Amino acid sequence: MIKKFDIIVVGGGIIGATFALNLAINKPNFKIAIIDKLDFNKLKIDNRFYAISPNNIANFINLDVLPSNVGSMNKIQIFTDQNGFINLDSKLINKTFIAKIVDSYLLHQNLIDKLKMQYNVELITDNLLQINNNDNLVLIHGKDTTYSCNLLIGSDGSNSWIKKELNIKSKSKDYQQYGIVANFESELDHDNTGFQWFVGEELLAFLPLTKNKISIVLSTSNYKYLLNTSDDNFINLIRAKSNNRLGDLKLLTKPIGFPLKLDYLNILTNDKVILIGDAAHTVHPLAGQGINLGLNDARVLVEIISKKKHYQLIDQSILLSYNNLRVPQIRVTQFCCDALFNMNVSNPLIKKIFLKTGFNIFNKSSLLKKFLLEYVKNH
Repeated sequence: MIKKFDIIVVGGGIIGATFALNLAINKPNFKIAIIDKLDFNKLKIDNRFYAISPNNIANFINLDVLPSNVGSMNKIQIFTDQNGFINLDSKLINKTFIAKIVDSYLLHQNLIDKLKMQYNVELITDNLLQINNNDNLVLIHGKDTTYSCNLLIGSDGSNSWIKKELNIKSKSKDYQQYGIVANFESELDHDNTGFQWFVGEELLAFLPLTKNKISIVLSTSNYKYLLNTSDDNFINLIRAKSNNRLGDLKLLTKPIGFPLKLDYLNILTNDKVILIGDAAHTVHPLAGQGINLGLNDARVLVEIISKKKHYQLIDQSILLSYNNLRVPQIRVTQFCCDALFNMNVSNPLIKKIFLKTGFNIFNKSSLLKKFLLEYVKNH
């Protein structure tokens, strides 16, 4: 049995779902499928929250999928153990917020619910086995069904099956760290402020949720201990690393961890196949830009495809345009995050110069801070 589509998205997470929903609305005559191992009727509850940039928030509002209980990050304060400090305020760019803090599970559920309402989209749960890239078609073989399309979108995460199946080699750097995520209720008001602390070779971030709730991300090599220690020990460690900034903390969700690595490709396309999201790139979470990079992949690709007609989906210009537009921005973000990580783990003298003198000079420059916030807003 063969099921025919114009475009197939492999990977039904937030990035793949956002791409498919935007495209379905922009090109209602295109027949689109999303294929994933997951059961679209039973999404896995995820305790993670994402800092979403203003442009991507605007897109979610237009799609009517933004959850109602989002947090607002209007300011960011960054501290280093070298007495460096940076204060960023959304007022510098005449905005009310730098990012909105969005519940991953609720956003994902809203996207899937909206996709189910699109007559030109089919959500398919299947275990895919093989890909054959023919002259004008891509054939994807599942357990009992073969699917065909003119353009295949790989949005299946950092351990992408599509990359492995097509032997697409990426370059990686293992940071030898895990990102540990947990949610808390704090004694003190966060005042819609995001906080970051450089503590030794670790980085701790607080994301402001609604009321006095926060989501934290700790980048650390000490993850085995932290994921297995008692709740009280974990709370005390987070309070110590944050200089007790928000007072007493009440743990709301058990900490979970994920490995951190830099993963990049020189070419994001492969003959009728395009990679987006973590399948195309990963970054260190210290700047919180991983999700926004993927959402921008989706947005740019929709803009390119929306200009094409049905019979033009095999046009190689789609692949070329996407690659040329996305690679430079991805490289800049990856380079900056990696450089900041390297500075944080460098020898004490370099670290002191960078994380104290450099940060304090930056903090005194409204022009530099405005440039950074504009970049975050637009990317």
